[in-house]
Amino acid sequence: DINELDANGYSILHYAILKEDLDTTQLLISLGADVNFKENKNGRGNSALDISICIRNKEIFEVLLNSQNILLNETNEWGVTPLMTIIDIDSYRMEDKLEIMESLIDRGSDVNFIDIFGHSPLTCAIQKRSLSMVRLLIEHGANVNYI
Repeated sequence: DINELDANGYSILHYAILKEDLDTTQLLISLGADVNFKENKNGRGNSALDISICIRNKEIFEVLLNSQNILLNETNEWGVTPLMTIIDIDSYRMEDKLEIMESLIDRGSDVNFIDIFGHSPLTCAIQKRSLSMVRLLIEHGANVNYI
């Protein structure tokens, strides 16, 4: 079973992404690997898309984002979506972060999603004190009345 999890809670697709192996990632997806799996390690429940964002691999991110069955508003154990993940990560250049945010939003990420703590992508961007991210979210319909 291509989607079977090992004793650590990882699938073979998860390992391909962590190894940043683009060819294997593409092959596994073409063979039916579940792009929406959530890793079980440490109980975080991160999706493949979350992991690609965290490891900063834009090529793998794009492959996953363009997968037919990708679910963009799936949450990890903290109730955070991939859009909120990219907002929260500080290791990206702002230009790259905005590009990823725009890609997620254009594909259907919910700019008004509310996590388990009552935060939206807009409140996360405000907490990061990023006018660029705030503007992008508002331009794409973020609710400014929910702050």
